[in-house]
Formats: sequence, C-alpha cells, structure tokens
Amino acid sequence: MRTPRRRMLKRIFQRKGNCKFLLTWPALLLAAMLISGLPLLAHSWYPLACCGDMDCFPVACEQLVQTLSGWLYIPTGNLFSPEQVQPSHDDHCHVCVGNGGDHRSICAFIVPNA
Repeated sequence: MRTPRRRMLKRIFQRKGNCKFLLTWPALLLAAMLISGLPLLAHSWYPLACCGDMDCFPVACEQLVQTLSGWLYIPTGNLFSPEQVQPSHDDHCHVCVGNGGDHRSICAFIVPNA
C-alpha cells in the first residue's frame, strides 16, 4: 500500500520539468552570487584608511605624472603628495578622489618602476 507522502514524491519527480528546475535553481543562484561578488573582490585590497573602498578606481599609469610636489593625476588635476602615494597591489595604477563637489585627493597607488 502506498502512503500519501510516497505518492506525492513520485508525482513530483515524475514531472521532468520540476526536477530540472529543482536542479538548475541552486546552480543559477550560485552563479549569480559569484558574478555579483567579482567587482567587490577585484579591488578589495584598497585600505579603509585611504578611501573605504568607495572612492578608488583604476587609471592608466600614464595619467599619473611625478612632479616635484608629488604625483599629478592629469584628467582631473588632482595632486597627491608623496605621503598619499603607495605601491599598487596589482599591475595597475589607481586613484582615490572624493565623490563630493571638491573631488579632494585622498590617495593614489602606482606600479613601482612603471
């Protein structure tokens, strides 16, 4: 004699569409989580003391020019003092400028010997 629970499970798994959905849903959810987390992981090394991982972005190293006063970011005219410049943790240069109206210079990361 079949129990109601057994009949219900048999009906669920006899329908091929339900089974495929049950198997693909976790895979799709996992893929979405991994893809959405990639930008966060890409620049997670920015120090919180510098920019809080909010005001930094990669730039072409050619756009950062060393001057007598520090490093000048040519597109915006931001000048970074030597104390604000640190070695980059990857093979790219990065600048951190305030998102407010003043676009203040916070810090810059350069590739050593670039």
